Amino acid sequence: MKTRRILVVVDSSPAAQARVESALNLAGAVAAEVTAILAIHIEVPPVAASVMHGGWYMGDEILSQSREVALRSADLIRETCESVAERLRGELGWLQKEGDAVQVISEEARYHDLLLLGRPGTDDAAAGDFRGNIHSILLEAGVPCLVMPEDRPGMSRSPGRILLAWNGGRECYQAMRGAMPFLRRADEVTVLTLVEHPDEEAMARHRNGRAIDYLRTHEVNAGSLVTSREGLFTGQSLVAKTLELAPDLVVMGAYGHSRFRETILGGATRQILTHAELPVLFAH
Repeated sequence: MKTRRILVVVDSSPAAQARVESALNLAGAVAAEVTAILAIHIEVPPVAASVMHGGWYMGDEILSQSREVALRSADLIRETCESVAERLRGELGWLQKEGDAVQVISEEARYHDLLLLGRPGTDDAAAGDFRGNIHSILLEAGVPCLVMPEDRPGMSRSPGRILLAWNGGRECYQAMRGAMPFLRRADEVTVLTLVEHPDEEAMARHRNGRAIDYLRTHEVNAGSLVTSREGLFTGQSLVAKTLELAPDLVVMGAYGHSRFRETILGGATRQILTHAELPVLFAH
Protein backbone atom coordinates (compact mmCIF):
# COMPACT_ATOMS: atom_id res chain seq x y z
CA MET A 1 0.00 0.00 0.00
CA LYS A 2 2.82 2.36 -0.85
CA THR A 3 2.54 4.94 -3.60
CA ARG A 4 5.77 4.90 -5.58
CA ARG A 5 4.64 5.87 -9.09
CA ILE A 6 2.13 8.61 -9.91
CA LEU A 7 0.77 9.18 -13.42
CA VAL A 8 -0.75 12.59 -14.14
CA VAL A 9 -2.86 13.18 -17.23
CA VAL A 10 -2.16 16.47 -19.01
CA ASP A 11 -3.77 18.35 -21.88
CA SER A 12 -3.91 21.87 -23.30
CA SER A 13 -6.15 23.26 -20.54
CA PRO A 14 -4.74 25.71 -17.96
CA ALA A 15 -5.83 23.27 -15.22
CA ALA A 16 -3.21 20.76 -16.38
CA GLN A 17 -0.53 22.88 -14.72
CA ALA A 18 -2.35 22.64 -11.37
CA ARG A 19 -2.58 18.86 -11.80
CA VAL A 20 1.16 18.59 -12.39
CA GLU A 21 1.80 20.78 -9.35
CA SER A 22 -0.49 18.58 -7.22
CA ALA A 23 1.18 15.39 -8.45
CA LEU A 24 4.67 16.69 -7.69
CA ASN A 25 3.71 17.92 -4.22
CA LEU A 26 1.97 14.65 -3.34
CA ALA A 27 4.96 12.73 -4.68
CA GLY A 28 7.25 14.73 -2.45
CA ALA A 29 5.20 13.73 0.59
CA VAL A 30 5.29 9.98 -0.15
CA ALA A 31 8.65 9.71 -1.97
CA ALA A 32 7.10 8.81 -5.33
CA GLU A 33 8.10 9.51 -8.92
CA VAL A 34 5.80 11.39 -11.29
CA THR A 35 5.20 10.90 -15.00
CA ALA A 36 2.97 13.09 -17.14
CA ILE A 37 1.02 11.42 -19.94
CA LEU A 38 -0.50 13.12 -22.97
CA ALA A 39 -2.94 11.20 -25.16
CA ILE A 40 -2.63 12.66 -28.65
CA HIS A 41 -5.81 12.80 -30.68
CA ILE A 42 -5.25 13.46 -34.39
CA GLU A 43 -8.03 15.79 -35.52
CA VAL A 44 -9.07 15.20 -39.13
CA PRO A 45 -11.52 17.74 -40.61
CA PRO A 46 -14.83 16.14 -41.72
CA VAL A 47 -14.21 17.03 -45.37
CA ALA A 48 -10.73 15.52 -45.21
CA ALA A 49 -12.15 12.37 -43.64
CA SER A 50 -14.58 11.94 -46.53
CA VAL A 51 -11.73 12.49 -48.98
CA MET A 52 -9.65 9.82 -47.24
CA HIS A 53 -12.47 7.30 -47.20
CA GLY A 54 -13.13 8.11 -50.84
CA GLY A 55 -9.59 7.06 -51.63
CA TRP A 56 -8.31 10.37 -52.97
CA TYR A 57 -4.54 10.76 -52.97
CA MET A 58 -4.71 13.91 -50.81
CA GLY A 59 -5.87 11.89 -47.77
CA ASP A 60 -2.39 10.96 -46.55
CA GLU A 61 -1.18 14.53 -46.92
CA ILE A 62 -4.07 15.94 -44.89
CA LEU A 63 -3.56 13.33 -42.16
CA SER A 64 0.15 14.15 -42.04
CA GLN A 65 -0.60 17.86 -41.65
CA SER A 66 -3.08 17.16 -38.85
CA ARG A 67 -0.53 15.00 -37.08
CA GLU A 68 2.11 17.72 -37.38
CA VAL A 69 -0.25 20.23 -35.76
CA ALA A 70 -1.00 17.81 -32.91
CA LEU A 71 2.69 17.15 -32.28
CA ARG A 72 3.49 20.88 -32.19
CA SER A 73 0.74 21.30 -29.60
CA ALA A 74 2.21 18.38 -27.63
CA ASP A 75 5.62 20.10 -27.57
CA LEU A 76 4.05 23.25 -26.11
CA ILE A 77 2.18 21.24 -23.46
CA ARG A 78 5.38 19.45 -22.50
CA GLU A 79 7.29 22.74 -22.17
CA THR A 80 4.56 24.13 -19.91
CA CYS A 81 4.52 21.04 -17.67
CA GLU A 82 8.30 20.92 -17.42
CA SER A 83 8.35 24.59 -16.42
CA VAL A 84 6.06 23.73 -13.48
CA ALA A 85 8.43 20.94 -12.44
CA GLU A 86 11.41 23.27 -12.72
CA ARG A 87 9.68 25.89 -10.56
CA LEU A 88 8.97 23.27 -7.88
CA ARG A 89 12.42 21.69 -8.29
CA GLY A 90 10.82 18.35 -9.00
CA GLU A 91 11.48 15.55 -11.47
CA LEU A 92 8.83 14.94 -14.14
CA GLY A 93 8.88 12.05 -16.57
CA TRP A 94 7.07 12.38 -19.90
CA LEU A 95 4.97 10.05 -22.06
CA GLN A 96 2.99 10.94 -25.16
CA LYS A 97 1.04 8.38 -27.14
CA GLU A 98 -1.28 8.59 -30.11
CA GLY A 99 -4.60 6.78 -29.98
CA ASP A 100 -7.85 6.49 -28.09
CA ALA A 101 -7.54 8.45 -24.83
CA VAL A 102 -9.30 5.87 -22.65
CA GLN A 103 -7.14 3.02 -23.91
CA VAL A 104 -3.86 4.97 -23.83
CA ILE A 105 -4.39 6.35 -20.31
CA SER A 106 -5.90 3.18 -18.80
CA GLU A 107 -3.17 0.88 -20.10
CA GLU A 108 -0.37 3.09 -18.83
CA ALA A 109 -2.11 3.65 -15.48
CA ARG A 110 -1.83 -0.06 -14.67
CA TYR A 111 1.92 0.35 -14.28
CA HIS A 112 1.45 3.09 -11.68
CA ASP A 113 0.05 3.29 -8.16
CA LEU A 114 -2.09 6.40 -8.61
CA LEU A 115 -3.66 8.17 -11.59
CA LEU A 116 -4.30 11.90 -11.30
CA LEU A 117 -6.70 13.53 -13.76
CA GLY A 118 -9.13 16.42 -14.14
CA ARG A 119 -12.86 16.49 -13.48
CA PRO A 120 -15.03 16.40 -16.61
CA GLY A 121 -16.33 19.71 -17.92
CA THR A 122 -19.38 20.55 -19.97
CA ASP A 123 -17.65 20.74 -23.34
CA ASP A 124 -14.90 18.15 -22.95
CA ALA A 125 -16.55 15.38 -24.95
CA ALA A 126 -17.26 17.71 -27.86
CA ALA A 127 -13.65 18.86 -27.83
CA GLY A 128 -12.30 15.31 -27.92
CA ASP A 129 -10.80 15.84 -24.45
CA PHE A 130 -10.02 12.79 -22.27
CA ARG A 131 -12.15 14.25 -19.47
CA GLY A 132 -15.29 13.52 -21.48
CA ASN A 133 -14.37 9.84 -21.05
CA ILE A 134 -13.47 9.97 -17.36
CA HIS A 135 -16.19 7.48 -16.40
CA SER A 136 -14.65 4.87 -18.69
CA ILE A 137 -11.17 5.59 -17.34
CA LEU A 138 -12.35 5.08 -13.74
CA LEU A 139 -13.67 1.66 -14.73
CA GLU A 140 -10.77 0.58 -16.95
CA ALA A 141 -7.65 1.94 -15.24
CA GLY A 142 -7.58 -0.58 -12.39
CA VAL A 143 -5.77 1.82 -10.02
CA PRO A 144 -6.95 4.52 -7.59
CA CYS A 145 -7.83 7.71 -9.48
CA LEU A 146 -7.45 11.15 -7.92
CA VAL A 147 -9.84 13.51 -9.71
CA MET A 148 -9.08 17.22 -9.41
CA PRO A 149 -11.62 20.02 -9.90
CA GLU A 150 -10.66 22.35 -12.72
CA ASP A 151 -11.05 25.65 -10.89
CA ARG A 152 -8.78 25.03 -7.89
CA PRO A 153 -5.06 25.65 -7.44
CA GLY A 154 -2.76 22.67 -7.17
CA MET A 155 -2.48 20.82 -3.86
CA SER A 156 0.45 22.26 -1.92
CA ARG A 157 0.94 19.24 0.34
CA SER A 158 -0.51 15.90 1.37
CA PRO A 159 -4.15 16.52 2.44
CA GLY A 160 -4.59 17.34 6.13
CA ARG A 161 -8.31 16.56 6.50
CA ILE A 162 -9.71 13.48 4.74
CA LEU A 163 -13.31 12.29 4.51
CA LEU A 164 -13.67 8.55 3.84
CA ALA A 165 -17.14 7.79 2.44
CA TRP A 166 -17.95 4.31 3.73
CA ASN A 167 -20.56 1.62 3.17
CA GLY A 168 -18.44 -1.47 3.77
CA GLY A 169 -18.39 -2.40 0.09
CA ARG A 170 -15.49 -3.71 -1.98
CA GLU A 171 -14.99 -0.44 -3.83
CA CYS A 172 -14.77 1.51 -0.56
CA TYR A 173 -12.18 -0.92 0.75
CA GLN A 174 -10.08 -0.57 -2.41
CA ALA A 175 -10.29 3.22 -2.15
CA MET A 176 -9.20 3.12 1.49
CA ARG A 177 -6.20 0.94 0.66
CA GLY A 178 -5.26 3.16 -2.29
CA ALA A 179 -5.41 6.27 -0.12
CA MET A 180 -3.43 4.75 2.77
CA PRO A 181 -0.20 6.74 2.19
CA PHE A 182 -2.22 9.96 2.47
CA LEU A 183 -4.43 8.72 5.32
CA ARG A 184 -1.30 8.03 7.39
CA ARG A 185 -0.13 11.61 6.94
CA ALA A 186 -3.49 13.29 7.53
CA ASP A 187 -4.18 15.38 10.62
CA GLU A 188 -7.84 14.33 10.70
CA VAL A 189 -9.67 11.37 9.12
CA THR A 190 -13.44 10.94 9.32
CA VAL A 191 -15.24 7.74 8.29
CA LEU A 192 -18.67 8.82 7.03
CA THR A 193 -21.72 6.62 6.51
CA LEU A 194 -25.03 8.01 5.27
CA VAL A 195 -28.21 6.19 6.30
CA GLU A 196 -31.76 6.42 5.03
CA HIS A 197 -33.60 5.22 8.15
CA PRO A 198 -32.77 5.53 11.89
CA ASP A 199 -32.88 1.74 12.31
CA GLU A 200 -29.81 1.51 10.02
CA GLU A 201 -27.62 3.54 12.37
CA ALA A 202 -26.49 0.68 14.64
CA MET A 203 -25.20 -1.39 11.72
CA ALA A 204 -23.58 1.69 10.19
CA ARG A 205 -21.71 2.43 13.43
CA HIS A 206 -20.56 -1.19 13.54
CA ARG A 207 -19.21 -0.99 9.97
CA ASN A 208 -17.51 2.32 10.70
CA GLY A 209 -15.96 0.82 13.81
CA ARG A 210 -14.47 -2.05 11.83
CA ALA A 211 -13.00 0.39 9.30
CA ILE A 212 -11.54 2.49 12.13
CA ASP A 213 -10.01 -0.61 13.75
CA TYR A 214 -8.42 -1.54 10.42
CA LEU A 215 -7.07 1.98 9.94
CA ARG A 216 -5.61 1.92 13.45
CA THR A 217 -3.50 -1.12 12.55
CA HIS A 218 -2.02 1.05 9.79
CA GLU A 219 -1.25 3.91 12.17
CA VAL A 220 -4.24 6.02 11.14
CA ASN A 221 -6.40 7.58 13.86
CA ALA A 222 -9.92 8.13 12.53
CA GLY A 223 -13.28 9.25 13.86
CA SER A 224 -16.77 8.05 12.93
CA LEU A 225 -19.73 10.02 11.61
CA VAL A 226 -23.10 8.38 10.91
CA THR A 227 -25.75 10.75 9.65
CA SER A 228 -29.06 10.79 7.80
CA ARG A 229 -29.35 11.33 4.06
CA GLU A 230 -32.27 13.63 4.92
CA GLY A 231 -34.41 12.36 2.07
CA LEU A 232 -31.74 12.93 -0.58
CA PHE A 233 -30.08 10.43 -2.88
CA THR A 234 -26.74 9.20 -1.53
CA GLY A 235 -24.73 11.25 -4.03
CA GLN A 236 -26.66 14.44 -3.32
CA SER A 237 -26.27 13.98 0.42
CA LEU A 238 -22.55 13.27 0.06
CA VAL A 239 -22.04 16.44 -1.97
CA ALA A 240 -23.85 18.40 0.75
CA LYS A 241 -21.64 16.84 3.45
CA THR A 242 -18.46 17.76 1.60
CA LEU A 243 -19.63 21.37 1.50
CA GLU A 244 -20.46 21.28 5.22
CA LEU A 245 -17.31 19.51 6.44
CA ALA A 246 -14.90 21.04 3.87
CA PRO A 247 -12.24 18.29 3.86
CA ASP A 248 -9.10 18.57 1.75
CA LEU A 249 -9.80 15.20 0.12
CA VAL A 250 -12.71 12.78 -0.23
CA VAL A 251 -11.96 9.06 -0.56
CA MET A 252 -14.71 6.81 -1.94
CA GLY A 253 -15.48 3.77 -4.04
CA ALA A 254 -16.56 4.27 -7.65
CA TYR A 255 -19.51 2.55 -9.30
CA GLY A 256 -20.60 0.30 -6.46
CA HIS A 257 -23.64 -0.35 -8.64
CA SER A 258 -23.36 -1.14 -12.34
CA ARG A 259 -22.47 1.81 -14.53
CA PHE A 260 -25.75 1.30 -16.43
CA ARG A 261 -27.75 1.62 -13.21
CA GLU A 262 -25.77 4.69 -12.14
CA THR A 263 -26.29 6.30 -15.56
CA ILE A 264 -30.05 5.75 -15.45
CA LEU A 265 -30.66 6.48 -11.77
CA GLY A 266 -27.87 8.96 -11.12
CA GLY A 267 -25.53 7.24 -8.68
CA ALA A 268 -23.16 8.66 -6.09
CA THR A 269 -20.14 8.44 -8.40
CA ARG A 270 -21.75 10.58 -11.09
CA GLN A 271 -23.08 13.07 -8.54
CA ILE A 272 -19.64 13.58 -7.00
CA LEU A 273 -17.91 13.79 -10.38
CA THR A 274 -20.38 16.42 -11.51
CA HIS A 275 -20.77 18.55 -8.40
CA ALA A 276 -17.90 18.06 -5.93
CA GLU A 277 -15.66 21.12 -5.66
CA LEU A 278 -12.67 19.38 -4.08
CA PRO A 279 -10.27 16.54 -4.91
CA VAL A 280 -11.76 13.04 -4.78
CA LEU A 281 -9.84 9.76 -4.76
CA PHE A 282 -11.92 7.02 -6.41
CA ALA A 283 -11.30 3.29 -6.69
CA HIS A 284 -13.33 0.69 -8.54
